[in-house]
Amino acid sequence: MENNRTFIPVQPGGEELQEIMGQVPSTLVRWGNSVLLLLVVSLLLATYFVSFPERITGRFQLEKAPVRHPVRQRGLTARPLYGVIRVGQKRAGKIEPGQTVLLKFDSYPVDEFGAVGGKVIRIADTSDSTGQWLIDVVLPNGLLTTRHQQLPHRTDMLAQADIVLEDVRLIHRIIPGLGIAH
Repeated sequence: MENNRTFIPVQPGGEELQEIMGQVPSTLVRWGNSVLLLLVVSLLLATYFVSFPERITGRFQLEKAPVRHPVRQRGLTARPLYGVIRVGQKRAGKIEPGQTVLLKFDSYPVDEFGAVGGKVIRIADTSDSTGQWLIDVVLPNGLLTTRHQQLPHRTDMLAQADIVLEDVRLIHRIIPGLGIAH
């Protein structure tokens, strides 16, 4: 088989070699720009779908409280549990009744047992003697965790409490005032 290619001799350091080496192929530029644009758009879309909640952390204590309303749960009547969260003054004005609370009990590691969900039902009008605000919380599902484990009830159980103030999308944290409704 005969080879019909013609080779042009190029001298090292010559102008022709410099010209060939200095040119970027146009297809590489086109595809590079397209891939870069696709990557940026994909990252922006991903930040829209990732939520980044704003939280206040405090200490929760399970307390004895009068049973106000029994709750029907899987055919059984369960009595909700109540407790109090103590939070500092900083950002406490943003707490409102109805906000979600996640409780991570000290005696039960959250990685193994999960967290217990609750709702804010009342915010005290004044702070206590240490300057902490008292937030009343109801646990409508009792001590049932996010990993579907029932924790044993012990009075005065302590937990870290995260009150979810607002569920903000990550894109709104990166670009404040973007104006995309979530």
